[in-house]
Amino acid sequence: MQDLYDYLLDQLTNNHPIEEMEILLEFYESLATILRSIDECFSFPAFLATLLNLFCLFWTGCRIAFLTNNLKHSFYLICPVIHHLSQHLLLMISASMTNEKAAKAKLIIQCHFTALSS
Repeated sequence: MQDLYDYLLDQLTNNHPIEEMEILLEFYESLATILRSIDECFSFPAFLATLLNLFCLFWTGCRIAFLTNNLKHSFYLICPVIHHLSQHLLLMISASMTNEKAAKAKLIIQCHFTALSS
């Protein structure tokens, strides 16, 4: 999705005739429809994955904080922290970048068509 929004943003920054702008508008509408359907299908699983990762990070952090002076066990607890933190960051960063690009494309489309209608 990010690549499609990047392509759309690149095309929108160039000056195009009105006919091509209408094609870009249709492309934006189809991207928005796809993003809404993805949001409907994957918002709950993404929420559960985020909740599970945060729970595991909290639980492992508590175990590390209250661990007795056994360095061997603390190493084994660092591995799940790295795993769950990387999963959490992968999910959150990709979602926020996609949402940011979608908002930017929406703003550019609104500016272009406000200028054309004036």
